[in-house]
Amino acid sequence: MQERKTYKVELTDTQKERLDTLLEFVGSDDYIKLKEVVRDNKIVEEKAFPNVGDVYWQVFSNGRVSSNIYYEDEYASESLNIGNCFKTKEEAEFEAERLKVITEMKKFSEQNCTPWQDGDLIHWYICFDYSRSKVFLSCTTSIRTNNIYFENCEIAKECIKRVGEDRIKKYYLRMDN
Repeated sequence: MQERKTYKVELTDTQKERLDTLLEFVGSDDYIKLKEVVRDNKIVEEKAFPNVGDVYWQVFSNGRVSSNIYYEDEYASESLNIGNCFKTKEEAEFEAERLKVITEMKKFSEQNCTPWQDGDLIHWYICFDYSRSKVFLSCTTSIRTNNIYFENCEIAKECIKRVGEDRIKKYYLRMDN
């Protein structure tokens, strides 16, 4: 059994109020709405991103990334609503490359959405084995997740060869190289 320890922390009245608010939300389904975090024995308000006047980055349909200044207008709101609003150029460039990799992989994927029927057809997909630190192939007949599926093992292997295992690992599976 782990020994319990007691700590004494002195808080100002404002800090106590904020801590009480934080504790109210912990354990409730609404805690995500709380925009405060405890840091260095103080509760610090985190700003939402983006705020009016913030620089943000986005990916255009040609894969190019560009910065903009955020204003609450329809154009910026649409970018934000579809997840095309990034804090840094690096984040936007990563997303652009991730979309390219997914598009390349889809060229090898099941043609015309091969029907999913209870156990009738095998659907192959690419995944990562942590125990061997390696990309590998697996298959299913009846459980569909949010993967790109291939009609057979050979097509999946060709996809890995052409798109590149390192790119698939980094951008599709989001693994550190």
